[in-house]
Amino acid sequence: MIKAKQKRQLQLSVITLALLTWLVLTLPIPELPFLTSVFHTSQQTVKMTVALSLFACGISQLLWGVLSDRYGRRPILITSLTISLTGITLTLCANSIYVYAVGIFITRFCFGSASCLSRAPLADQF
Repeated sequence: MIKAKQKRQLQLSVITLALLTWLVLTLPIPELPFLTSVFHTSQQTVKMTVALSLFACGISQLLWGVLSDRYGRRPILITSLTISLTGITLTLCANSIYVYAVGIFITRFCFGSASCLSRAPLADQF
């Protein structure tokens, strides 16, 4: 049986991970119209980064889920969030739309673990 304190910690971690994933997926949306002028590119190329990021987040959940079952949830979550710092740095320092796209891909691929692993403890406990 889960103690009350452990139950609250579990709920807080699940909510935090789910919120983190939601923020990473929706935070860049308001900047999309400005990317065409910042990187001097077309709207189609900017739309490609959106499709690429959604693909990365979706496909990564399959990989992170299998890895977390094999190696444990905490090491996989820490590893993926650490790797995501590389993607965030690339995104912030991007000088072209392609570097930005690679940064977004890495970031969303790694934050797919938070989406996947936010639901796993609930399935384990209940």
